[in-house]
Amino acid sequence: MNVAMVTIAYNATETLSRLVTSTRATRHDLRIHLFLHSRYAPTVQLCEQVARSCDVWYYPYGVNRGVSASWNEGALDAYRGGADTVIIANDDVYFSHGDLDRLAEKAARYRERYIVTCAGYHLRLRRALPSLG
Repeated sequence: MNVAMVTIAYNATETLSRLVTSTRATRHDLRIHLFLHSRYAPTVQLCEQVARSCDVWYYPYGVNRGVSASWNEGALDAYRGGADTVIIANDDVYFSHGDLDRLAEKAARYRERYIVTCAGYHLRLRRALPSLG
């Protein structure tokens, strides 16, 4: 299955790095659509490093153009590029082993739904959050 993940980089370099690293264990073909909404030098450097990968489409806007603008652009580009499903992920989350695969497979099974959500452990709150569907 061709899976695309859309994410926006602001200034959270450590968490963005962890997110990207956590996607590498997927058994599906994954393309990352990475939007840069910052001019913070460490974030720019990390995004440029990640963008060197052949499975990354990089959008180096360098300004906060709004979440929905980039999510929509990324999803549309991903589907035009052949994605079977698109995962939208904040830059401060990461996937435990197998989570990205399970989420993509659930989305593929429920194509009639415009959104499939998941939940996980919230580090700051120190508890698991419920899934919405």
